[in-house]
Amino acid sequence: MKSVFTLLTFILLSNFAYSQIVTELKTDPNFTDIDLADDWTDIPMDVHVENTGTESVALKWTIMPAENCMGDWVYVGCDNNNCYLPGVLSNINPGSAPNIPSELGPGESYDFALHVQPKGASGCCEITLAFSMIDDPDVIISAATAEVKINDPECQNVVGVDELFFAESSIYPNPVQENLNITNIENVDFVIVQNVLGRQVATFNNITDGTFDVSNLNNGMYYLTIFNSVENKSRSFKFLKN
Repeated sequence: MKSVFTLLTFILLSNFAYSQIVTELKTDPNFTDIDLADDWTDIPMDVHVENTGTESVALKWTIMPAENCMGDWVYVGCDNNNCYLPGVLSNINPGSAPNIPSELGPGESYDFALHVQPKGASGCCEITLAFSMIDDPDVIISAATAEVKINDPECQNVVGVDELFFAESSIYPNPVQENLNITNIENVDFVIVQNVLGRQVATFNNITDGTFDVSNLNNGMYYLTIFNSVENKSRSFKFLKN
């Protein structure tokens, strides 16, 4: 079985308290020609989750399809405890099962398997796999985001985009040498910068005046992603450092 599963961006978010949690997208999402006639067609995405610290952690994970995801698509998550039923979007659901933390000791890791079942529907959407600490479940500390394209490489079936949330935001100057500016930052919680290989090269958690020093980056093309954790919205920009 072949599939189309194209990465838009890989987001790695951390702060001082939770810098021991590291995630990395492992799957090479470059597949083609899904058989949508098969109702059990399954598209896997593997995310490596690692505890690089010296203390054990208990994690909550959440599968967050964006507003532009196809309504027929079904999601299945498998962590280091279980493979959950289709449609279960988190391992922690207060008031109902399941409620099983994903625990990692110092130096331990596992590969989270996120499966997308298109159920005959082609289209494109962004899907985020977000991680939080059990003690602070509403604060995202690390997340992997991919744009899934299923038999729709031009995204003709997109029904909505997260970019509308950040429609008034922009970046300048571009190209940039030292300071990169973001306009309309009132909805921005944090910012990450990635190189063209998807590797994170900078993170900005304290958003104040919208000016970010990128002078230490090597010359080349980069992607800057702004994120709002409350609304689960993100938008990416491409810029050239010279």
